[in-house]
Amino acid sequence: VDVVADAGHGPSLLLGAEHLTTRKVSLDRRARAAEQEMRMTIDFEVRNADGETVFGPRTVTSSRIYAFDPNSIIALQGEEQLIQRELRDNVAAQILRQLRYVPSAATGP
Repeated sequence: VDVVADAGHGPSLLLGAEHLTTRKVSLDRRARAAEQEMRMTIDFEVRNADGETVFGPRTVTSSRIYAFDPNSIIALQGEEQLIQRELRDNVAAQILRQLRYVPSAATGP
């Protein structure tokens, strides 16, 4: 995939902001978070050369539940960064799969 400032005469993929949320999923016997869910959501659409939306807007979401240990903050930060990268890869793959369904008229001759 090439990222360009101006797509010229072809269709353009517009990505919205990346939204990342976490929430507690389960608690331990001391009522502290034992598991958390991290969720990433991105909106996207495809526009033709005239700027008209020809596909979308659509939303893709990926989430993962992971163990949360408040006593191991350093390890937790590294794990959360890894999970963010995995979620980002997952939503990118979802977008690419959905782009297969862009109407052929949108991509030009």
